[in-house]
Amino acid sequence: ALALIEPLLAAAPARSFDRYVLAQIQAQILLTQGKLLEAIPPLETALRLGEGNPAFFDASANLEQLNLLAQLHYQRATELKGAAAQEKAYLVALGYLTRWLERSPRPTAEVRTFAASLLYQLGTLRDKPDSARIREAITQAREALLL
Repeated sequence: ALALIEPLLAAAPARSFDRYVLAQIQAQILLTQGKLLEAIPPLETALRLGEGNPAFFDASANLEQLNLLAQLHYQRATELKGAAAQEKAYLVALGYLTRWLERSPRPTAEVRTFAASLLYQLGTLRDKPDSARIREAITQAREALLL
């Protein structure tokens, strides 16, 4: 299936609905194969195309993409070596998660718990803990408990 999608993606116009759908399919296949980190680029392409064209935009699909990208970048961060590389990946994950939280009509306990974990990881990544990030993590954990 991936071999069939590649030439179609190459032939699809850059901002087309075809490219949007093909990128989503490519990402789903990679996720199904367990190639989680390889699924990031096509997911980001689909997200960019979906958000850049009102005709493609679907709010619930957008939330799913943001949440999945946050989780994948978080996973990527845990596998990286070195605090600077990890911090960069965690911040990308936090960016996607923040967008999810801003757009979601009803944040879930699971997402709040994920946010708390992500913020805690960022807050304790360096030798000197970042107390502001840790306070944010506590706030998210409390919100999760309330939900």
